[in-house]
Amino acid sequence: MRSFKFFWLSAVAALVLCASPAFSQQAAQHPGSIARFTDNLSRAGLGSAEGSMVQLDPAQLCCEGELPWGMYFNKATPYIAVKIPPIDAPLPVFLLRPDEAVVVIGVTPPEAEYFSYQLYLGERTFPADVENFFSPHRPLLASVGDAVNLRTVKTIGPDPFNRPVVFVFTPDRDTDARVRAALRSAGYPDAIINTVVVPAPMLNLGLDPKKNDLLLIIHRIRMAGDPDGAVQEYVRAFSGKQPPLRVFRITPSGSGSSRPFGTPALRIRGTGRTEMDLTPGLNQLRQAILDSNGGYNTTEYVTRPIGYDGFDYIQRGANALGDTRDALYLGAGGLPEFDVNDPLTLREDEFLIAYGPKHVATGKAIYTNINVYASDPQLPVGSVFYDKFEGSADAYVPGADRLYVYKIKRHCNGEPYCLELTPPPYQPCTPWCGTSSDCPPFALGDDTRLGVIWRNYVEPQTNVGAAFTEVLYDRLIKFSPKER
Repeated sequence: MRSFKFFWLSAVAALVLCASPAFSQQAAQHPGSIARFTDNLSRAGLGSAEGSMVQLDPAQLCCEGELPWGMYFNKATPYIAVKIPPIDAPLPVFLLRPDEAVVVIGVTPPEAEYFSYQLYLGERTFPADVENFFSPHRPLLASVGDAVNLRTVKTIGPDPFNRPVVFVFTPDRDTDARVRAALRSAGYPDAIINTVVVPAPMLNLGLDPKKNDLLLIIHRIRMAGDPDGAVQEYVRAFSGKQPPLRVFRITPSGSGSSRPFGTPALRIRGTGRTEMDLTPGLNQLRQAILDSNGGYNTTEYVTRPIGYDGFDYIQRGANALGDTRDALYLGAGGLPEFDVNDPLTLREDEFLIAYGPKHVATGKAIYTNINVYASDPQLPVGSVFYDKFEGSADAYVPGADRLYVYKIKRHCNGEPYCLELTPPPYQPCTPWCGTSSDCPPFALGDDTRLGVIWRNYVEPQTNVGAAFTEVLYDRLIKFSPKER
């Protein structure tokens, strides 16, 4: 089996930080001066090294053989990751001293339905375990606390879009204070500075790649319609000479102080208000769907909450595959990493119907979508967002304006309210094999095991994902022709 770059530790022996060259401020992007900021850091005994923000597509990395799986990547939603030298790996993880900081300076995205910035525990060292393939280094990709999202971000202006912003990711109170002083002196007001605590009590911080935790920071964006292409341009700019966000690693001289932050309190999921009053309508819709497709055999799948909280996955030493507390995830079919193991495949003459509440209409989310995956190796093969659900239930139950119905097929042939499954666009897509000529390319087939994930982002009243006990679960039925 190919040795993947994902197992970063073998490639990292030490960190070598170099001083960042001064560069000119980008006009209209932020109120302060980055050059003055880095000068202030130097005078205060804080070294700085510049990193970058890079677009991250786990599905592409999987197809190219750089990752062993596609991480159930949310199709059509860009991910931007912080990349800090010197680690060079498919996932841009980094080590952090207990007194260091990562500072991100720039502007928020143009008007978008959702954006956030999330800290992750990327990989942890565990005691040797012969049953653990990754022993002793295990990928976790688990969220560490709450994300900063468009509803909680500190910035200035009437809305959070295209606004100046600074993030300070640090475990140390003194480092945070010193960085903030350098920012203020460089013209950055406190009103736009967001401190994201790296919780030292629950992490193994340090620069020893053989024993310390590897971290990851992800910036998510949901583009909505993006009619003028502004968000797409924002994402593309990260690969240009004037990226929307700049990144710095800040290192105190000497051993630095040791005044760690505690682990911050979490936002509380739930309002006490549920969707359960929709149960009779959902059951009526189910029966109408079955009656309308009476010529088929049916298989109904059990939907379960998945990826609920990174703290749970960290304690169990399990891979959360990039969760965020901003979301409530539901899953059905074959999602073995989340202990959802119902066999689900789809022939050309079969189809699925997903149906359920419109969680945006009920106030339980600001956006939702359905993603279909090839379970091995977790590659996205179809995605649809809630804005396509309008009127989808009318053919079954007229007036069911808070419910939706969506068909999933290998080929829709123009059928409305139908999600057509397609393999990833990266060709040749040869997961696990890279460029090996002996590896057949990935293709959707009659025996491809599938899983379905529903994502429901941010309950408006709580600014975090909804409580699973308060939502009525989406459902899934498979229809297969009766044997003649």
